[in-house]
Amino acid sequence: MSLSGKHIDISYIIERVYRDSGFDLEIKYDEVLEWVWDVMALIGTPQSMVDKVTDGSSTSYKGNTMPDPIVIEDHRGELPVDLYSITLARDYDSKMPMICKSSPFLKDTENLIYVGQSQYTYTITGSYMYTSFEEGSVELHYKAFPTSATGMPLVPDDIKFIMATQSYIAERIAFRLWVQDKLTKIKYDKFESERVWYIGAAQTKAQIPSLDEMEAIKNRFLRLKINPNFHDASFIYAHDSERLILHNNSGR
Repeated sequence: MSLSGKHIDISYIIERVYRDSGFDLEIKYDEVLEWVWDVMALIGTPQSMVDKVTDGSSTSYKGNTMPDPIVIEDHRGELPVDLYSITLARDYDSKMPMICKSSPFLKDTENLIYVGQSQYTYTITGSYMYTSFEEGSVELHYKAFPTSATGMPLVPDDIKFIMATQSYIAERIAFRLWVQDKLTKIKYDKFESERVWYIGAAQTKAQIPSLDEMEAIKNRFLRLKINPNFHDASFIYAHDSERLILHNNSGR
């Protein structure tokens, strides 16, 4: 079974850490926040993230509206702070898909010897997107770290992800105690082995597609007519199946 798309607050996981690990020390909330970001990045599967589009729409996730389009000024625009990975980018006004360019030159739209299908290109450096056009807006589809309406990190509501996050937090605390000679190496090894096992289990769980996702994957590969230009339409029709209609002429 694939992930359900539901998420839980980290306060529930902190309660589980205290209950199951038996720690009697106070856990600092800011440290837990950083550890949750770390474990989500270590699991590193796009399925555990949430989809966002910088179109400024009223479509919301956990009470949050979608971010506004990325404003490009002097060939540069600031990326969203919750960015995990980029899926697609396109010009906001024309909806023309953008291509991550291979040219090392920033302003490569003048005096082109070869004009391709799309002259909208971009590169990513640091926290900024650099585009081939000087001014405009970009509609970016990206994977984001899941957060609540108050900006707190969320964890997928799946037992493997819950245990992966719980075991990672417990291991970080145990490591600190072991370094301070307050915990034996044998006990720390137990925390570490659980952390390694559950992170692997969460990675595997996130990669299992649902039946509908498997149907979409199948339709992308099993085609009567191969279309190499799905990117031109932002892959809108890539998941549509093709139907072969066979006419029975035996009755004629």
